[in-house]
Amino acid sequence: MRSARCAVSVAAAAGLLAGALALSGCAGIRGIGAPPASGGPTTSPTSSPTSTSVPGESITGQWVLVSGEDGSHAITPIAKTVTLLIAGASSGGNGGCNAFGAVASGTTTGPFTIRVGIHTDMACVGANRNITEQQYFEALGKVEAASLSNAELILTGPGATLTFQRSGS
Repeated sequence: MRSARCAVSVAAAAGLLAGALALSGCAGIRGIGAPPASGGPTTSPTSSPTSTSVPGESITGQWVLVSGEDGSHAITPIAKTVTLLIAGASSGGNGGCNAFGAVASGTTTGPFTIRVGIHTDMACVGANRNITEQQYFEALGKVEAASLSNAELILTGPGATLTFQRSGS
């Protein structure tokens, strides 16, 4: 019985390792708004030209949610645990309980979208965390535009507004 458990554990570890290696292949993709090595126009994850990056206006990086609304309710961030990392195909963050991966595409001068993909599925401690996380993920799915105002990143879409500050600010 013990060797059967070990075989299952080894198989599970191998599966997790294979998944991590597959995801790490996206790590070299340039983020949204980050200047390319040549200094030319920036590119989205699909490699189509967007706008020229202006120093200090890149939205690439780690952000912390400070306020939000999903159309019918205010989204109340839990401390600094609700985050968003914008890095093109390697985007993601934390909804307050669960980490998630995402693909962000666009710029602050045109359409901007976030497609939330894989995420952990841990139980949240406290009902408020569950509600906040659910509202946050729903609002991210509605995002159609991004803007920078007073050093804050504002993501908007039909019935959704999310306001972030850079992590460490």
